[in-house]
Amino acid sequence: MNREHLFWLIFSIAACVLIAPLFTIDVPPIVNYPNHLARLYIIANGASDPWISHMYKHKWGIIPNIGIDLLVPWTLSFVPLHLAGRIMLAFTLIIPVIGTIAYQRALFGGNSFWPLSSFLVAYNFVFLLGFHNLLLSYGVALLSAAIFYKTMRGNPIINTVITAACAIITFFIHIVGLVLLIAIVSIHKLFYIVEALPNWKRVGRATFVHGCGFVIVVLGPLALYLASPLAATPSANLWIFGIDKLKFLLSPVLNYYPILDLITAGCLIVIYIACITSGRIIISPPVSVLAAAMFIVYPYLPFGTKTATYVDVRFVVFLGFLIFCVFVPRELPRPMMLAISISLISLFLLRTGVVARVWYDQRQDLADLRQTIKPIEPGSRVLVVDVPGREGDISKRGDDPALQPGVRIGRYLSIIETQTYWHIASLVLIERHAFWPLLFSSDSQQPLIVLPPYKEISVPNGNLPFYQGLALNDIPPEQLKRFPYIANWRSLFDYVLVVNAGVAGDLRNFLPDRLEFLNQTGFAALFRIKKKG
Repeated sequence: MNREHLFWLIFSIAACVLIAPLFTIDVPPIVNYPNHLARLYIIANGASDPWISHMYKHKWGIIPNIGIDLLVPWTLSFVPLHLAGRIMLAFTLIIPVIGTIAYQRALFGGNSFWPLSSFLVAYNFVFLLGFHNLLLSYGVALLSAAIFYKTMRGNPIINTVITAACAIITFFIHIVGLVLLIAIVSIHKLFYIVEALPNWKRVGRATFVHGCGFVIVVLGPLALYLASPLAATPSANLWIFGIDKLKFLLSPVLNYYPILDLITAGCLIVIYIACITSGRIIISPPVSVLAAAMFIVYPYLPFGTKTATYVDVRFVVFLGFLIFCVFVPRELPRPMMLAISISLISLFLLRTGVVARVWYDQRQDLADLRQTIKPIEPGSRVLVVDVPGREGDISKRGDDPALQPGVRIGRYLSIIETQTYWHIASLVLIERHAFWPLLFSSDSQQPLIVLPPYKEISVPNGNLPFYQGLALNDIPPEQLKRFPYIANWRSLFDYVLVVNAGVAGDLRNFLPDRLEFLNQTGFAALFRIKKKG
């Protein structure tokens, strides 16, 4: 077996291992995934559903965040929803790795095994948040960068046309991927011009040709952006600093266990330094400069802007793939090569195994939820609330696992402590054909609109309120600002669904004058709302 065949054999085995956790549960505990799945279900089946058709309507337009909305719904005519969803997840895991391999090979040629190391960062914080369009855009941006680089020194017209087409495709998948692609194209064009020095005639010609090409590449996506609803959305930047900013530097390796994530990050840093100090590497100067610039700029990037959050994290996770394109090791000492290979393979298998185990354990929470929501009638309106902690009050942080001893590890992400169950209530729409307020339906990001009268209780980018707030007669203004629909919740909703309910203990006597207890399991509790008067 030659080296090329061995490379693709290892890739195939690693890809099979990578997607293995997807077979452990039909709805993985990925934060936004159930919400996306519900939207895909609506796009595919909503118009023919007697209940959902009164809640939502398609509204296609120029939206820079619709990769999965274009790719998945048409498959639901012949593939079951949950299988199609997991196939989508498999693609979002593997496409960034394929993009990394393609770009690295375009830069260095040959068949080095080094880019296979990017499998280690496939289960990253962005994936577990459920930013699937973003991950697809990473892969497409890197594949586009590979094509651009391979054709850059050929016919400039062909290179520009291909790159411009790739830029427009990436725009519709996710705008962050477009920004990253433009950054890569810019740095390579700049270095190409610098290479012409000291021949100023060549510099002038290269500047003109590549400058015009760059303008053409950017012009199409820029026009699309200005014509999209996103352009008119206020920026409203949100910033984080200090320890929180430092935590997110671990995003390329974050999943469920802090100690394993820290070991992974430490191991990658040691391997990186060892390769560089060995002197047996070939470096790509443009990618090195770009990676360094992204790292330097990171502290100054906002955490949120427009309707997006984790904006700075998106660039950090991309950097986690890009670092495998900065250099390629050449003829490392055999003991060093074996040590690196064993370390990376062991960490990959261990991390993937941890994900599989955590997801397998989460099947009970999923079964509990499904059992709890069975009494919900189609067309109902469901208010979903969270339990922040045993005997907690409304002011306590709901994302602190210390307040919730004994809960399954899969309910939280490592170090950042984000709840993975925030959007699991989307299953009330898929399985009970009922409405819940937090379905993603922003006109600047999704091709859906909410129809009246459901629109008045829809908050497309909201969070879950705490269940204790339902006991308040006078809800604080800051709570009403975040959760406007709870002001008149008894008249606006039909059911209350409490998630993470087991932490609160027995809820059968919770607000008996306002709620009729129906069911409680280890993860969820359901009440029918008693209407006023």
